[in-house]
Amino acid sequence: MKKILLSLIFGFLFCTSCTSQDEDDNDDLLIRRVTDISDKNQAFTDLVYFNNQFFLAFRESDRHADGQDGVIKLLVSPDGFNWNFTKEFSVDGTDLRDPKFAINKDKLMLYIHGSKYENKKISSFTDYNSKYSSSGQWGDLKNVVLDNLKLNTAKISGNESWPWRITWYNGKAYSIGYNGNGIFDLYQSDEGNFFKNIKSFSDISNLPTESTLRVSNNGEFFILARRNNGSALIGRTFDLNGKWDWSSEIPIQNFGGPNFLFTKNNFMIISGRENNQVMLGQFDIVTKTYKRLLTIKSGGDCSYPGMVIKDDYLWVSYYSSHECSTGTAIYIAKINLQKLNVN
Repeated sequence: MKKILLSLIFGFLFCTSCTSQDEDDNDDLLIRRVTDISDKNQAFTDLVYFNNQFFLAFRESDRHADGQDGVIKLLVSPDGFNWNFTKEFSVDGTDLRDPKFAINKDKLMLYIHGSKYENKKISSFTDYNSKYSSSGQWGDLKNVVLDNLKLNTAKISGNESWPWRITWYNGKAYSIGYNGNGIFDLYQSDEGNFFKNIKSFSDISNLPTESTLRVSNNGEFFILARRNNGSALIGRTFDLNGKWDWSSEIPIQNFGGPNFLFTKNNFMIISGRENNQVMLGQFDIVTKTYKRLLTIKSGGDCSYPGMVIKDDYLWVSYYSSHECSTGTAIYIAKINLQKLNVN
């Protein structure tokens, strides 16, 4: 299959200072810039389609790491291209980051991580969620708490690890939490605010960190894990308390912002950062084979995609600094999955 590398960049709502771009209008891959290029760090996106509209979340701060004023911004769109600001979350003295949407049946939630720093080193982890009401409003932030069974191994206060993405399945919430100090564990919650540590993956090498967990169409659990000192890794099982298969690797080193979705045919569509660009790949869960599909126009400080499949199109939110080396912006890509033969 030929790789597709087509792009269309337009400025629109929120975009008043767009730099010039070559335009190639093609329905296979359309890209829109959602926000102005800013000297603020706009990053760490997520995307969801709920109640006939798209929701987009991202973090804005003074810097990529150890920020002092990280806030989470929420936008809403009826069509994925025309966006309106709807909500901002902030917590005094806390750098909010990595907002992630989660759907439990007919309920939409947003999970947010918070870090506090002392001398540019993390001193505390806090986590929150907000629920979207039937009236169309986001509720106040509520604390998300871990059971902290391993807190004695951590060098931070608050939650013992960073639950990077929350996924609901059969009425329970799951997340892989990490802290860089020996914790890379599976957590479970009955109601979405208190999480129990139910399994440790401490034997995985090369410093596993950010991970997305999802459940396939036939009930198999999958984890796509970034490893800071190695290639990305896939774990899978039908039995959470039984043996996990970690034999499949994705040949991308230090894979920033790993995310994936399942297609109708049970392929994993994978996105994240490879060589300072946002990529798209495919993993066949039957043959355990991987192939790269395309590069989405991006560069420099970039990645952390949100992903939605709707009407045979893949929508990807991400951030990038390819238009301006001193600032980042938020982008949306719409990709025709039929042309990729993976739907």
